Amino acid sequence: MLIQPGQPLVFGRAKGRFFFGLPGNPASTMACFEVFARAAVELLGGMDEAALPMTLAVLTEDFKHRAGLTRFLPAVLNEGGVTPVRWAGSGDIAAQARANCLMVADPERPEYRRGETIRVLLRR
Repeated sequence: MLIQPGQPLVFGRAKGRFFFGLPGNPASTMACFEVFARAAVELLGGMDEAALPMTLAVLTEDFKHRAGLTRFLPAVLNEGGVTPVRWAGSGDIAAQARANCLMVADPERPEYRRGETIRVLLRR
């Protein structure tokens, strides 16, 4: 799966120990940890199944992104729906701090309209 933000990412085993190499930008690190590393740690720790807390939420405004990659974008989820957080890229720590979830934009779908549903990855 190609995601953005989220590159480069490495997972391996050396000298009998598993390791992750996460990207350096804050948003990339967060997305890769939530999608890949947390699940691996849960499974390696003995859980039968990794929990990826996804839900669907109604968009509170129109949203566009560049198609081609699955995008994990900062957003705020509340009882009224999910609202994208304006951000300046994967180094924007302030945008990550304002967000309480990540919207998951499908790679083949470049735009969503207010009132439509979109996948949301909840923070734990």
